[in-house]
Amino acid sequence: MSSQKSIETKTFGRNDANDVVIGKLDVSNFHAKISMDGEGCFFVEDLNSTNGTYVNGYRIRKAKIRLADELRLSENTYLDLRKLFGVPASPAYVKKNPLDFTREFSSLEEVWIQYKRDRKGIIRRHQLKTGVIRSVIVLTPLFVWEVIQALYIDQLEKADPVLYHHLQSKYLPFSAVASSVAVFVSGMLSPMEKLEELDDEFRSKYICPNPPCRNPLGTTHWRVYANQGKCFRCGAIYTQKQYNQQ
Repeated sequence: MSSQKSIETKTFGRNDANDVVIGKLDVSNFHAKISMDGEGCFFVEDLNSTNGTYVNGYRIRKAKIRLADELRLSENTYLDLRKLFGVPASPAYVKKNPLDFTREFSSLEEVWIQYKRDRKGIIRRHQLKTGVIRSVIVLTPLFVWEVIQALYIDQLEKADPVLYHHLQSKYLPFSAVASSVAVFVSGMLSPMEKLEELDDEFRSKYICPNPPCRNPLGTTHWRVYANQGKCFRCGAIYTQKQYNQQ
């Protein structure tokens, strides 16, 4: 028996119709929507706001985040998700070394793996979709022509040879037009929007886990930073090997 996730959604903005009204001029009337899935994850969506929604300093359109992430609307409206959604405080994890971020850095490996997997999935689904659309558009005229030939072409050739040869001469140009239409339509189905949303979310997560630093890790493989052992900018410790050397 499958258990259903409890979803709680709230909207944020200046308009009184929002669940959380924020009376700041730089916040849009309907600025953002946030959902909590009951398992400690939050789904943030910017509602085409003027000044943007930011996760860990990066502007996003949609993103899946956790309590540890910094969420901001516009310039300086920071949201406390724990308080807004009534999430009970968890026991504090006391670090012997304040620069020990080995646990947080370890979780970034899954962020990296999931990003690469999702990116390949978007591209693969786009290629499949465009391939199907091109095939349907290009092959449909051929199918129709074959049906006409099978049913009527003998009668047409005998009844009106001029029309018969005219139709024969028009098939290839019509097929070429269909191919051009297929290319045009498939070109309109660009995966760029989904890839940009994925990239935005990845950039907001794939950062140095030390909150005062949050240095972007770019698109460099997680293992490179694991071999590096620490953040060269703030000194945050990434691996147990580096921790033992302190």
